[in-house]
Amino acid sequence: MGFKTEKSPAEILKTVKKKLTPEQKNNAKITIAAIYELFTETPEDVYYSSNMIQSFLGLFIVADRNLDGHVELHELIKATDDMKLKDGEDIKEFMKKFFTYADISEDKKLSLAEWFILGFLSFNRNNDYPFAERLEDS
Repeated sequence: MGFKTEKSPAEILKTVKKKLTPEQKNNAKITIAAIYELFTETPEDVYYSSNMIQSFLGLFIVADRNLDGHVELHELIKATDDMKLKDGEDIKEFMKKFFTYADISEDKKLSLAEWFILGFLSFNRNNDYPFAERLEDS
């Protein structure tokens, strides 16, 4: 079951689009995209293990080498340099694709919201749930 509110994401965007600083506009883009994703139902046969969620959030913390609360592509590539993907896909190419997908604000860095909600949840949903488990697979 997704997050529910009486206003649609478009209505929320109209409300917040008044006089905003550039940083607030970027944050509004992220917020609207995150709300949209959180409104989207996940199929009942899809689930995420707590270990997967912890690992994914932990990668953000480890990759944020300059401790600015954001992850840049070069930080992400350095943090995943010795990792391998199950299907043999090149990790650098995968991280570039993932990063570009999640960088809704187009500021060349990912906030935790972009990383988890847009990267983990939305990327997963739009790519047939590569990070999730399916009940019928168990």
